[in-house]
Amino acid sequence: MLAHELAHHVARDPLWRLGADLVVAFLWTRPWERHATEPNLALRQTIEARIRTDSKALLYDANLMPLDSETRGTGDAADGALDLVPLQQSYADNPASPGAAYWLIAALLATGRGRDADPVLAAAIERFPRDPRFHNLAAIRAYRESKLPAAEAALNAGLAIEPRPELLFNLAKVVDEQGRVAESQELYAKILQDFPHSAVASLARTRIARPDSKRAS
Repeated sequence: MLAHELAHHVARDPLWRLGADLVVAFLWTRPWERHATEPNLALRQTIEARIRTDSKALLYDANLMPLDSETRGTGDAADGALDLVPLQQSYADNPASPGAAYWLIAALLATGRGRDADPVLAAAIERFPRDPRFHNLAAIRAYRESKLPAAEAALNAGLAIEPRPELLFNLAKVVDEQGRVAESQELYAKILQDFPHSAVASLARTRIARPDSKRAS
């Protein structure tokens, strides 16, 4: 009886239907789960600070610009100062949450714990194949190991899902380091065209002005 009455209201009242649709959309996004799986503010700021000073990586996110020159390095240099237990616990409690996986992997990579990140990253790509963030993290991991073709493949996989300025910038940098300077310049120009107001555009503009940026960085 109740279901019949609700259906009647939805059919006759567009505003009632709109309200019902908004409730469904809210429940579908599950904001309480997103909040529960993200690190607290202090921990998030610490992770972001590590990301911005990580000199052996590509860009993690379009809103986290590096604070120093980037250079490609090999291997891991573990930094044990950051307590990752809360992130590990969040991931263990919420294995189906892309947010929990993302922050744990990003923190592991930014602190030089790539080998610890590998199984989590592989599982995330398998579970969330349409999330370009994990393909970007895979590229960062490959880049740290000087595996440029693997980094390029991961970035192209991410771009096939969603064009993002950080993915384009990272791809430009990777192909530049493989000697394909003209291709990298085209990618930097595409960032300026498609994302002119992003922070990444400012960084790309300096690379266009200095085609030999690879050797200068």
